[in-house]
Amino acid sequence: DVQQAMVDCHGSQCGFCTPGFVMSLFALQKNSAGADPAKAHEALAGNLCRCTGYRPILDAAEQACCHKRADQFDAREAATIEQLRAIAPRETAELNSGDRRCLLPLTVADLADLYGANPQARLLAGGTDLALEVTQFHRELPVMIYVGHIREMKRIEVGVNCLEIGAAT
Repeated sequence: DVQQAMVDCHGSQCGFCTPGFVMSLFALQKNSAGADPAKAHEALAGNLCRCTGYRPILDAAEQACCHKRADQFDAREAATIEQLRAIAPRETAELNSGDRRCLLPLTVADLADLYGANPQARLLAGGTDLALEVTQFHRELPVMIYVGHIREMKRIEVGVNCLEIGAAT
């Protein structure tokens, strides 16, 4: 439904941002009994589009999410959750491709150790700007450290006089 709505409403041009928008709308569609346009707008707030503009994307959101319908994911929800839990990272990892490395810490302490050992590394959270360095400016990123698996980097805590938001939230 969401992907078709993006097509029907012309919600994608270059396609770079489309997966993020589709997944945000999919989550909205699955987690609400029928979202109103304000909820759809809020669900898309963390996504950036540099070419389409937001009107067609918001139209797609309204078309796909404002009326909840059963789909193929409903029947397999429990199995999907089980599979996702099974592949959740359990330890710090490293991915290599030729001379490029992506380090995947799970804790702040691991991040500090990895960054200390690789001070030239680029930190990767959402990747909006960093990805443009690769695609638009053709820069090499030989070492990246992805911070999205670190629980403390994705937290939101409300204090008495403060609000603490993790850097990868």
